[in-house]
Amino acid sequence: MLSNPALNLYHLVEKTYRQSYPNNSYKTSWSITFELTEDLNSPANNKIALIESINSMLKLYVDTKKLIEQNSRLNTERNKKYLNIIGDAISKIDIDGDMSHFFDTLNEERLEAFSFLAESIGYHYELNEATINSEEVDKLIAEVDDLITAIDESNLPDDAKFILVQNLHNIRESLFICKYSGVDALKPALEQSLGSLYLNHQQLEPISNEENFSRFFQVLERVNTLCSVGIAVKELALPFFGNLIK
Repeated sequence: MLSNPALNLYHLVEKTYRQSYPNNSYKTSWSITFELTEDLNSPANNKIALIESINSMLKLYVDTKKLIEQNSRLNTERNKKYLNIIGDAISKIDIDGDMSHFFDTLNEERLEAFSFLAESIGYHYELNEATINSEEVDKLIAEVDDLITAIDESNLPDDAKFILVQNLHNIRESLFICKYSGVDALKPALEQSLGSLYLNHQQLEPISNEENFSRFFQVLERVNTLCSVGIAVKELALPFFGNLIK
């Protein structure tokens, strides 16, 4: 059964509504919702993680809107009204501000109406809430961050660095999205990475024995495991890359 973006979005908004107040810090409130651990040694990474999580939430809103528009029974003025209210509440991003706009826009009645809408979408499309091991995803995000740093600081050729880091950033963003949208969000990133390796195999072949290249494939393997594709990444890639994969 596929994931219901409306239900996932409702739980994020409802959680924030219950545990925050208008004068609370925007950054702190949403960081708690997204279960982001504050790292005092890396405020830049904290902000990036928060923005990526917010983007994931906004994608849930966009996906919900598409589902409503595609179904004549759901595509009513009332449903669109309450979806727009949710969109208005979450669309003002004020990292250095407070939660006043969020609470000025929402109330109990509007939140409850959206919960009914989310359930209706699940009923009409036979969708459910995303279920994924968030702890495993967080560990993989940390591993991706560490590998990006290692590649940036390595002596690898600049073109190889760019290819690997670009793919890792794409995977990192997809990992944040999958926490709230389900594992289907990871599959495009995995496919794009394999396609990128195929297109750039000539630049990557000279570094195929490098540790960081091996670590890159290990990341792809773990993403593949989360996706439950059932086929090892090396098996998927071998017909295309030949001796590139060690």
